[in-house]
Amino acid sequence: MIYIHGRAAWAFGKDDLDALRQHLEPGGGTLFADAACGSAAFDASFRRFVAQLLPNNPLVPIPPNDELLTKKVGFDLANVQLTNAAGGGRGHPLLEGVKINDHWAIIYSKYDIGCALEHHTGIECKGYTYESALKIAGNIVIYSTLP
Repeated sequence: MIYIHGRAAWAFGKDDLDALRQHLEPGGGTLFADAACGSAAFDASFRRFVAQLLPNNPLVPIPPNDELLTKKVGFDLANVQLTNAAGGGRGHPLLEGVKINDHWAIIYSKYDIGCALEHHTGIECKGYTYESALKIAGNIVIYSTLP
C-alpha cells in the first residue's frame, strides 16, 4: 500500500507514473490518498494525477454497500462523522476509487483522514473526526492486504 496526503498541487514524472502503474495493475497494490483538511489544490491535482496514471479508469464513488465499508473487512462504516467544517453529517464515508481486476487499486477521500489520525482538530479542517478516520483508515489498510 502507498499513502499520499497533502495540501498543495503536485505531479509525478513519467518514470514515477510507470512504476505506480506496475504497482497497481499487475501487482495488485493499493494507493490510498486523502486531501489534507479537504484541500482543493490537492484534490484537483490528485484528479489530474489519476487521469494521467490510468486514463481509461476514472475515479468513481465507492458504493455504500461495498465490502470495503463493512464488517466483512473490518469496521462497519455506515455511521462515520464528518467535521463541522465538512458539514458535520453522519453516514458512509464519501470515498472514490478505481477498481482493477475487482480490487480497489486506488482509494481516495477529498475529505481529510490523515490529519485526523494525528489528532489535528483545526476549526476549518474539512474531514472526518478522529474516531471515524481511524475506522476508515483501518478498513483501507486491512483491505489492501487481502488477496
